[in-house]
Amino acid sequence: MDIEGSMRPSKAVMTNGPGSLIDLKKGKSGIVMSPDYWHRYEVIKERRLAEHLGVTHFRCPKEGWVKTSDGYSKAGVMIRRFPYLWRCPRCKRLQPSTVCRYCGDNGEKISTVPPRLISACEGGHIQDFPWHYWVECEDWGEHTLRLRPSDGRSDLEVHCPDCDKTKNLAGALGTLGMDCSGKRPWIGDKEADEDCDRKLHGLMRGGSNVYFPITPSSILIPRYSYKIYQSIINYEDLDFIKRLYDSVDGDTDNEFFSENLEDTIEKYRAYIDDSSTGYDETDFRNAFLYHCTRKTDRSIKREEWEALSDPQPPPKRGDELEFHAEMIDISNEPFLDRYFDGIVAVKRLTEVIAQTGFTRINPPTDVEASFSDERTKGASRGRIKEEDDFRWDKIIEEMRGEGDSDYRYKGLEILNEDGEPKKSKNRNWLPGVKNKGEGIFFIFDKERIVEWEQNTVWEERTRVINQNRGDSFSPITGFEFEARGLLLHTFSHLLISQIAKECGYQLASVRERIYSSKSENMYGVLLYTSTPDSQGSLGGLISQVQDIDKLKRHIINMMEDARVCSQDPLCGHQDPSQTEKPWGASCHACTNLPETSCEVLMNQFLDRKTILGLKEERSGYFSHDEIP
Repeated sequence: MDIEGSMRPSKAVMTNGPGSLIDLKKGKSGIVMSPDYWHRYEVIKERRLAEHLGVTHFRCPKEGWVKTSDGYSKAGVMIRRFPYLWRCPRCKRLQPSTVCRYCGDNGEKISTVPPRLISACEGGHIQDFPWHYWVECEDWGEHTLRLRPSDGRSDLEVHCPDCDKTKNLAGALGTLGMDCSGKRPWIGDKEADEDCDRKLHGLMRGGSNVYFPITPSSILIPRYSYKIYQSIINYEDLDFIKRLYDSVDGDTDNEFFSENLEDTIEKYRAYIDDSSTGYDETDFRNAFLYHCTRKTDRSIKREEWEALSDPQPPPKRGDELEFHAEMIDISNEPFLDRYFDGIVAVKRLTEVIAQTGFTRINPPTDVEASFSDERTKGASRGRIKEEDDFRWDKIIEEMRGEGDSDYRYKGLEILNEDGEPKKSKNRNWLPGVKNKGEGIFFIFDKERIVEWEQNTVWEERTRVINQNRGDSFSPITGFEFEARGLLLHTFSHLLISQIAKECGYQLASVRERIYSSKSENMYGVLLYTSTPDSQGSLGGLISQVQDIDKLKRHIINMMEDARVCSQDPLCGHQDPSQTEKPWGASCHACTNLPETSCEVLMNQFLDRKTILGLKEERSGYFSHDEIP
């Protein structure tokens, strides 16, 4: 079942997350198994994102030695062979083996190779391409098919020698007309199958439409970025005190609550008595009470906006390791002061990315669905791990081969008093990864941007772009599809292209996080880089703001790029009312960025005319007169 190989931990949560297909060495192909099968993992604490997603913590896989019934073996993320039927390059037979059962003399072994086609449905299920159905074979269980070269419209054809039927693969990509079997091989075998009434689609095994991960993220900000939360206090103790706090209706003077709080704090006596930690009992008490009393009615981005727009010095030594931001003084630079209320150098930044599910065939359009299972029930979303009942704890241990699960689970009831499957206590987490980086946060001038967005020219142009956009995007946390968002998104793309030329990072490594909302009073852009290792925090971005003259030059060059595009006049004359596209003056030569750089909008909702204005009138946020 297992296939040997290697991957970065971050890939096991994103591009090669659970349920995705992966090509490995020696021509092998597999499917990444559910995170329930991870043998070793690192716990990631990000309370704000965890609360939004209804879990307590996140886990990132790591390599380690595992004790099995056969001894010790090295293991990390589990990958199983997929598809089930592989093809022999010599006899062309499709067979459930990595070595041909029909070829080879004198002990010679002919390795089979995975075929290029698989099938999946829009509900996330995936299985082998239905070869027997395609060729109209009369006996799916006994007849062995051959996948051989064709002389027709397709380069391959399926042949059944027993039925003497042959059909080429022309038209094999797309809806097949066969009902989906509800297969979820990344979770388990037949016991993981689900009822499904969707139709199968033929797909290329390496196609980009096989897997679209849903990955909400957040920036780790104070106070949860402080060392006392990240390295000392256990998340289970935080949840315990929070439940007690809620049970006494927030009465911190309640005797029962106070006694349990003191008993919990006493568990950390070693840290309190160690003067080198810098923490006393008051610090621990404040940490627990902050977790109990923190307001949870604000969006993730609103809390980030408050931390970024008004950065505070870290109170304790070590508290700056996850997040450290400083305001840059631009009061003596009229050019910058005219357009921005502030510019912040984020010297240390930690981004936590979780995976809540995935889609196949079509990318997820409901971005907000990342934050709630309730809002994803209508979407074609695949589950990355089994969440339902207790029986999976035993099945998972059996498939991982760890010890004697029959002995451990013997006589253990898996149904509750109502006869329904018990809920497992091991399901209160999601896979995630923690990335380190740095960034620059631009706070636009509030009075100027409010005045600019009230211009009827931009109100109308934004209305038309939104009309063209249709339902391609649902509401996004911290981003409103208004003129303000159109400006900030375009500014972000143009400035990333400029800064990437000098900061030392590749263009695809610099990302955006947009804070644009009238209702939440946000008007800023964070340009940042984050990687699982230290490369994301080497100072390349910070160096661009430490020299005010250099930053000013970047913005002036950005304005110049907004004025002229190499694809003009075609690009500059794009009118969304005529093109019916969800963007204005925008193309690959001026505003478009790599997919990894654009937050969620996939290079849509852009218009470089927002920077300097339309040709007939200077209605941009920035002024033409600033360009030399």
